[in-house]
Amino acid sequence: MSIESNMRILIVDDFSTSRRTMRMSLKTLGYHHVIEAVDGVDALAKLQDEDRIGLILLDWNMPNMSGIEFLRKVRAKPEHKKVKIIMITAESAKENIVSAMQSGVDQYLLKPVMPKNLEEKILGIVNRALKEGLELREKERVRIEASTENEEQARKDWILINRTVLQSLKEVAEIYPWKADLYFQSGTMYLEIGETGNAFREFEKTLEADPKHIEASIALADIYMKRKMGFKAVKCLTKLSGVKFSSSLYQKLGEAYTLAGDSNKAIKAFNDSIRFGEDEHRSKEEMAKKHNGLGQAFLQKHEETKDASWQEKSINTLKKSVEYDPQYISAHFNLLNVYKQTGDTEKVNEMLKKTAEITPNDSAGWIDLGRLFLENKESQKANFAFKMAIKGSKALADDYFEVGDVLSHFDLDQALKFLEKSLELDPIQSHVLNKIGMLYRKKKMLSKTLEYYEKAIALDPEEETLLYNLACAYLESKNSDSKEKAREKLEKALEISPDFMEAKNLLSKLT
Repeated sequence: MSIESNMRILIVDDFSTSRRTMRMSLKTLGYHHVIEAVDGVDALAKLQDEDRIGLILLDWNMPNMSGIEFLRKVRAKPEHKKVKIIMITAESAKENIVSAMQSGVDQYLLKPVMPKNLEEKILGIVNRALKEGLELREKERVRIEASTENEEQARKDWILINRTVLQSLKEVAEIYPWKADLYFQSGTMYLEIGETGNAFREFEKTLEADPKHIEASIALADIYMKRKMGFKAVKCLTKLSGVKFSSSLYQKLGEAYTLAGDSNKAIKAFNDSIRFGEDEHRSKEEMAKKHNGLGQAFLQKHEETKDASWQEKSINTLKKSVEYDPQYISAHFNLLNVYKQTGDTEKVNEMLKKTAEITPNDSAGWIDLGRLFLENKESQKANFAFKMAIKGSKALADDYFEVGDVLSHFDLDQALKFLEKSLELDPIQSHVLNKIGMLYRKKKMLSKTLEYYEKAIALDPEEETLLYNLACAYLESKNSDSKEKAREKLEKALEISPDFMEAKNLLSKLT
């Protein structure tokens, strides 16, 4: 196993042979930090001295202090409440098992201890904690929806319950760090409360534990796409080799290829998504999104080739998207932009009129509408649309970033306000720090640029684009050591991504 547990495990048994057997079983499972005690008295002392013990393997029959007596003493101490205990014994008497359970044991295992059986018992602890956490979360969700009229208070209550469950999952993840679903559920909860940075890390852990975890791959790709990192999203999804792709998965792949600038692969992925979507009888709203994506890919192909036939394909496909869902503002927005490119003023005005009549039903729709108003030089209407996006947001930090990203093409100062707010809500966002650095660079404020780029690198030291941006900023600062610093960052960027052409070209100019 590539993942290792850092948790301390205490083995309590008066027979050295039994302790050695349990230690070997733990080592086989990936546990290497093991402490031994010869009886209950010795174990209490070890438990007092070592505050990182998370699991105890406890023998029943021992001199000086039996296992059941030790168990009761431990459970009587609040500071040891979270320590998990597996009772291990040759006794299979029902009354012993009942007594152990009533005294607070988490699992009961009969000797001899084999790795497979021990793993099953540890997993039993983890699965129960996960089940109880999710059940509590669902119960509280129903209660909050039924009893809380104030939306702001409901949001605070929901964040609080998610944090409570997240803490319990974090504790059991230390006991068994190979269960992918623990990290995945934690990631989805972090997304629910708007902490994308933490969600990102949990989805990465999910894939480390299970590289073929489809839901985590999609979730991670979604985060990469929100961060405008198409190549990373593509890499994440294409790692799912051997997995049967569905309509939704092909759609995600198409979106990733579009963002990465690979129109040919994007077109193929969207066509596959539409074909599978028809076979799977997907809803009209879903089919609208698929055709909208294909229309964007066709438009990207037109921009690459200047072949008018691709532009025509884009128009026809986007029209289908609007037919499937007349309220889908993104398709209206994209179709309007194509008509602008063709110079068809009549169609542009027609689309503007239709779009003005749509009331978006989500934050993304309001942000698209705000972008449209800005392009039409209607700043007051844009501000209203952005306020509505934030008001209805389910992921505040993400939506503040999206609005800031849109505004960065029109008003740098306003964009910075939204980006700083995103960072305030979720500080673990290297892409937001990077974007702020880019805007300060546009404003020729190099000290601020360096400050934010360096903060981004501190969060994500293996991101080659951040290293490249920081190298560029060092060169623009023209300090005495700027070339040396830039060279160091570019060399590191190329270690991570040897085909990074911009970094190669810039480094060649410094040598």
